[in-house]
Amino acid sequence: MFGRAHIVFLIAGILLATGCNNAPLPGGYSSVSTFSRDVTDAAEFAVAEQSKANSGLTLKSIESAKSQVVAGMNVELTLSVIDGGKTKTARAVVYTDLDQKRSLTSWVWL
Repeated sequence: MFGRAHIVFLIAGILLATGCNNAPLPGGYSSVSTFSRDVTDAAEFAVAEQSKANSGLTLKSIESAKSQVVAGMNVELTLSVIDGGKTKTARAVVYTDLDQKRSLTSWVWL
């Protein structure tokens, strides 16, 4: 009734439909551990840089982190930050170039 080709296409369709291709897109962001050294270093750097414009910020916790490989690395962070005694949430992006030089490319209060 069904030939081999039909069965192969049926199985491939089922696998695609059930999400077995969850690999990240090339160049896209991928979730990373909030406890990794790169993430904690990037978070501390982001808060220190933002403190230059808004003194008195303290990192409370890293809520989530994603990384993106470019010509270097972008780390997108969702941070809990203490600002003047109040806890606020911010989204920051830290870029690390191939020479390991960091820059804060984005900071948005959420």
